Amino acid sequence: MLQSINLNDKTYLELLEEAVSQIPLLGGEWTNFNVSDPGMTILQNFTSFQYLQRNAINTVTDAVKLKLLKLLGLEPSDAAEAVCLFEPEEPIDLPPYTKFRADNLVFETTRAEKTSPWGIASVYSEFDGVYTDVTTLLDRKLPAGAAVFGSPVRAGASFCCILRGKPDFSKKITLYARAVGDPRRNPFEKEDNPVFAELCWQLFTENGWEDLTARDGSNRLLSSGEISFEPTALQPAVCSETPEEGIAIRCVVKSHNYDFPPRLHSLTANLLRLRQRDTKAVMLRKSGRRTVTVNADAEVYPYIYVYAKESAKGPYREYRLSDSGEGNGRFYTAGRSRDGTVRFSFDRKVFGYAPMEGKRSVVIVCCTEEMARSRYLDKIYGYVDQELDINFMENIVDFCALVETQGADGQTEVEFVRPGELKDDFSYELNAREGKLIIKNPGWGSGGKLYAVSLAITAGAMGNVKEDNRFTSPGGQTLVNPARGTGGTDAVGAADLQRSFAEMMKGPESAVLTADYERIVQTTPGLCIHKVRATAEKGLITVAVKPHANEGRPALPPGYADTIRKRLNRRRMLTTAFRVVQPVYAAVDARVQVYVKSHFGNADESVEAALRSALDQVSGPAGFGETLRFSDVFQAIANLPCVQSLYTLTLTPRPGSGAVLEGLDVVPDGNCLCYPGELQLEIHTGSVV
Repeated sequence: MLQSINLNDKTYLELLEEAVSQIPLLGGEWTNFNVSDPGMTILQNFTSFQYLQRNAINTVTDAVKLKLLKLLGLEPSDAAEAVCLFEPEEPIDLPPYTKFRADNLVFETTRAEKTSPWGIASVYSEFDGVYTDVTTLLDRKLPAGAAVFGSPVRAGASFCCILRGKPDFSKKITLYARAVGDPRRNPFEKEDNPVFAELCWQLFTENGWEDLTARDGSNRLLSSGEISFEPTALQPAVCSETPEEGIAIRCVVKSHNYDFPPRLHSLTANLLRLRQRDTKAVMLRKSGRRTVTVNADAEVYPYIYVYAKESAKGPYREYRLSDSGEGNGRFYTAGRSRDGTVRFSFDRKVFGYAPMEGKRSVVIVCCTEEMARSRYLDKIYGYVDQELDINFMENIVDFCALVETQGADGQTEVEFVRPGELKDDFSYELNAREGKLIIKNPGWGSGGKLYAVSLAITAGAMGNVKEDNRFTSPGGQTLVNPARGTGGTDAVGAADLQRSFAEMMKGPESAVLTADYERIVQTTPGLCIHKVRATAEKGLITVAVKPHANEGRPALPPGYADTIRKRLNRRRMLTTAFRVVQPVYAAVDARVQVYVKSHFGNADESVEAALRSALDQVSGPAGFGETLRFSDVFQAIANLPCVQSLYTLTLTPRPGSGAVLEGLDVVPDGNCLCYPGELQLEIHTGSVV
């Protein structure tokens, strides 16, 4: 039903004919297929019921489908804007709504932004007073990375950043750490990620190193992410402990259970956070005074509309620009300064009208030329669920409407209403996915006109840009993003939800079969899982797990086991118990007598390498409990180009190792992997006599 399968694709007669054709296959005693037969009457009734049932199921409305999908946590959603960190090429002082563009993609400042000239001058890794220069992390163009805590990681290890300039630590400070990703590690998710270390960020002050409050979005430096420091009253001092003096911050390993040492590709500081949106119209609320200032780029927003309240309980009314500076009416004069600030002046003595003094009594709407042509939406006719077409703008992420009506005194009044807001008895909803504005309660707005006065759009998932793009503002400022854009999503409608439902049904969200347990464990976020095998016996599921390792036969770290248990516990059936067990490694001794061709050099090394590879289930493709077949080992050696003939081969698992010999094959337990034990090689030249 949710996947829109057409169940009503056959007529009643076709269903009946299909049912009758099955009778001889199911029972040979029924031979009378005439309509007079009572059995045929019953069959006709059942077929009629089936036809009606199929028709009813097939005509389930979209509204019902959406409610069913909502039960699964799948709901329609509008597009979401991406967020990205940017590094200015030089200090900047930007007003709100400054646009930075690369091709057709726009990122904006949502507030005034100002940066001071500071950055990271050098980076050092340190352990036990020994410093290693890893300043290459400041060059994002270099492909090499650095294990900033050393390898292996030890408690007390740290890396220290010597700063260039002095940041304002009373404000939020942001770094971006780009990690050298390990392809063996499953991607981290937003929640329930394993914690591999306790790290502490510190600032050097007159009292020595003091702790900072940090938010780590890099999963303890194992993935690329933002690291931000909350504002602090601590005052930095020049650190002389490091090879290079300067203001310093550092990250110290308090404790850890890292599976692989974190490696960083680069570090970047002094960053701006911008949103991927393109504001077409912006509504600015100001306190009523004789003079009101707005910082609006005249080239970007050439059209300006001004509205003001003249009394606390009165409506907003439109004010217009006076070219002459004289006359009686609702007028203002305007002037623009060199920095782009526009000053609006109201003079009651000259014009007879002026805004009241009070918060939010003046509203200034700045529009692009494109928006100025489209801001009028439609007349409000006064009936419920009136739909207005707004598909001239896609992926709307910010919207506000102006309702223009005639007051009791015959003068024009305006009011500003957000989607979903009930203002007296007027409200509307915005369906940006379908480009519709639906007036739910026309109320006092009946007969009025509707305008868009605040509107911003986004590119959705396209805003998740890759690293190191250059974005330029109309004023010539340039920003480079050291980080990928995140959070941008496209609008999700009913059809998208049904596709998501179909994909959800393919994946194991609940653990029922042993294969489900294996897939769920294999994809545990943040872990490096190499091999998994689940076996079932009398309601108990035993899951053997081997982590990745650079070498050796690794045990399952405690952090891994705890994370896997938590993940499985939320997905298991209530009546099913499970346990996570360590991998067992069984040594298999081998004796080989082989005759090699005389003209081959290093034949003994080739034979030994082939034998070790054939016996190695730890790093090879074989899974837990997979039989080590004598024939496979035999062929691996016999097929070597240097081998004339293989005379003797014996395989012997060590007693109590977790593997037994069955015939000539070695059969390990369900949580066991074989590996080469003691090898006895007899290499002869020529043919066997």
